[in-house]
Amino acid sequence: VGGLVVTLASSKSVLTVAASVTVSAGTTTTTFVATTVPVAASTAVTVTASAGGASLKANVTVTAPVISAVALSPLTVKGGTSSTLTVTLSGVAPTGGTVVTLTSSSTTAVVPVMITVPAGQVSVTQVITTLGTTRSRTARITATTGATAMTATLSITP
Repeated sequence: VGGLVVTLASSKSVLTVAASVTVSAGTTTTTFVATTVPVAASTAVTVTASAGGASLKANVTVTAPVISAVALSPLTVKGGTSSTLTVTLSGVAPTGGTVVTLTSSSTTAVVPVMITVPAGQVSVTQVITTLGTTRSRTARITATTGATAMTATLSITP
């Protein structure tokens, strides 16, 4: 009957836990939910569990979203037309959004220097304009955020 009440605490507001949990009588463990908010940079958090004068600490890292996919549609276009680039993150963008830097390996595919995944969203789309060409070309469109980069290849025909 009863059990042991364990007090929980988080060292940072990016990860919240219940004020306490109860370990049921006759058992040695319990589970609890930790809720995070989107972060712009990976953040180390310490969760402390205390009961009966003893404390245990666990280190947790709340990670910033990274690029998980880059896609072009269509993959082949005639020079002078466009393709749509979609950049997808591994989680929702934090307050202020996540800035993604774009580059193209070919001047035939024109990309903006940067785009932003809006706060609370997981993806953003951008129209990639191409210039007319007299021969087939390939443009590698690279999206970068932090230390993560992914590339999609666009074929441009005359």
